[in-house]
Amino acid sequence: GNEDKRNDYLKQAIKYLTHSLEIYPNYGDALLLLGNGYFEYNKNLDSSIWAYRKLLTLNPEHNLAYSNTELVLRATDSVDYKIKVWEDYFTINPNRFEVNYQLGILYGRFKNDLPKAKYYLLRAQAINPNDAAVNKDLGVAYGMSMQYDSSLVFLKKAVEIDPKDSQTLVNIGITYLNLNQKDVALDYFQKASKIDPNVKIPIDLNK
Repeated sequence: GNEDKRNDYLKQAIKYLTHSLEIYPNYGDALLLLGNGYFEYNKNLDSSIWAYRKLLTLNPEHNLAYSNTELVLRATDSVDYKIKVWEDYFTINPNRFEVNYQLGILYGRFKNDLPKAKYYLLRAQAINPNDAAVNKDLGVAYGMSMQYDSSLVFLKKAVEIDPKDSQTLVNIGITYLNLNQKDVALDYFQKASKIDPNVKIPIDLNK
């Protein structure tokens, strides 16, 4: 049926692209399409990543190579595999936002390695200081490290960029609670519940 037709088409495409690369080894478009084809055909992550990686060695700023890598890596639950890929990309382009941000998240959320998480997230934040997510993640990482003053700097920056982010307002409130500044904390909790009445707040606002 259609599935077989699609697979035949992909098989032919992979064969054709592989042949083009034998003639023109530095043909970037073919590498990108080959990476996509390997993944579409049989979820072959290793081959996909190989093609995207090769493309990045030719052009370390190729946007689609990064975004497609993020997409195909969703197919695996292995945090170690993802870290290995991004650390390898780091050797190719250590100043790329996605590379540092992904490593920061992987080490922070999944490995609970806060020093490494902060190292990569700080690099990502220096590359793109106006990214709300990286500021938020840095704020959380510093909060978990009990470095509350640093945490507030990044959480407040995140809210400046995205004022409707009720969860970050709650995180700021919790940070003030940790600093024994309950009145300021309550102020942030109220702001958060105005934006989203269902947001989870650690204390009862009606008392």
